[in-house]
Amino acid sequence: MRVYRYNIVSGLYEGADFCEDREFNENDGITTLAPPTAIPGHVAVFAAELCRWKPIPIEEFEKAGNA
Repeated sequence: MRVYRYNIVSGLYEGADFCEDREFNENDGITTLAPPTAIPGHVAVFAAELCRWKPIPIEEFEKAGNA
């Protein structure tokens, strides 16, 4: 299945991948939810507690110590 990887600390989108159903674990920074379409000046961040992607302005992301 197609999955999308994110950094488990910052939530930053890290790319798409494929894995077997039995290998899938959202606690490992993997979700089946596709990130939003790219928005200039923003990064896609996965909010695991809400189980959704959020576009965050790059400046805001960097100010939060995620650079």
